[in-house]
Amino acid sequence: MPDVRAVLILLTAAFFFGCAAQSPRAAGFLEADPVARAALVRKLATSGSPEGLKGLIDLLDDPDVVVRWEAIRALKRLEGRDFGYGPAAERGARLDAMERWKEYLRERRLGLETKPAQTPGESHVGR
Repeated sequence: MPDVRAVLILLTAAFFFGCAAQSPRAAGFLEADPVARAALVRKLATSGSPEGLKGLIDLLDDPDVVVRWEAIRALKRLEGRDFGYGPAAERGARLDAMERWKEYLRERRLGLETKPAQTPGESHVGR
């Protein structure tokens, strides 16, 4: 299991010094305690970077429902959409919604996204 404190320090340093943060999967967080992964959600949510969003999207497939819930809650707060993702839904439905998130992130990186688009079954939180 990785030293969570050391990884969080590295992620914080990467954020402040402009380095791209690794995805949670690449950083070895799937072996870590769910509480540590939930703390990672909070760190990624404050980064505001595309890499932070990618990390949050990766955590939508976390084995722990609480971590998935925290990740979608952060994404909704940051982006104002959920693409029909439900943290307690069957894995297949979650993966479909994750693909919509990944497509959104690709479009965002290319500057194609101009306003929130609602998909069937999607809610806009905080609007």
